[in-house]
Amino acid sequence: MRRLVCLLGAIFLTVSVAWAEPVAACSRVEPGGERTLCFEAVVPVEPAAVWALWSQPAQLRTWLAPVATIELRPGGMMEAAYDAAGRLGDDANILNRVVSVAPLQSFAIQVARAPPGFPHPDEVRELVTLIEFEPVEAASTRVRVSMFGYRDGQAFDELYAFFARGNVWTLEKLNERVVDGPVNWEAQR
Repeated sequence: MRRLVCLLGAIFLTVSVAWAEPVAACSRVEPGGERTLCFEAVVPVEPAAVWALWSQPAQLRTWLAPVATIELRPGGMMEAAYDAAGRLGDDANILNRVVSVAPLQSFAIQVARAPPGFPHPDEVRELVTLIEFEPVEAASTRVRVSMFGYRDGQAFDELYAFFARGNVWTLEKLNERVVDGPVNWEAQR
C-alpha cells in the first residue's frame, strides 16, 4: 500500500500540462483491494464533438495515432499503431475489444492483443478501460479514463505505471487536438 501511495503521489506531481484545468488523478483502491487507475480532464468542447473524436475512425486518426480505427459496438475492435508507417491489421498494432457502449456517455475496452514485446501480455488482457464523457458546461466536457482490475504483484505494478503515463498522454493529446487541431503525422516522421 505504501508503494501505491508513493506511486500515486509521483504520478500526480508529474501530471501538469497546458490545460485550462490540469489532468487530475482520480485513482483509488476498491473495497476488494483491486486498484483502479483513473485520470480525468476537462476539454473545451461540447460532449458530441469529444465523442466524435473517439468514435469515428477518421477523427481518431487526427489525434490518437496515425493508424487507428474503431468499430464502436460491443464486440467491435479498436486498433492503433503509433508508427505512421504501420498498417491496419499488422501484428505489431494494439488491438482492443469493445466491451460496452453508452452513446455520447461512455464506452469500455479490453486489450485483445498486445503488440509483440509488450510487457505482461497476459495480465494486460485482464484490465478493462472505461472512457466516460460528462458535460461540464455547454462547451466543455470532462473526459475520465479509468482502468480496472489491477491486483497486487510486480506485473500489475509495472502495467499500472505504464498506463499512468499512457493515459495522461492520451488526455494531453486529446486536449491538444481540441485546442490546436489535427496532428500532422507526416511532419512528425
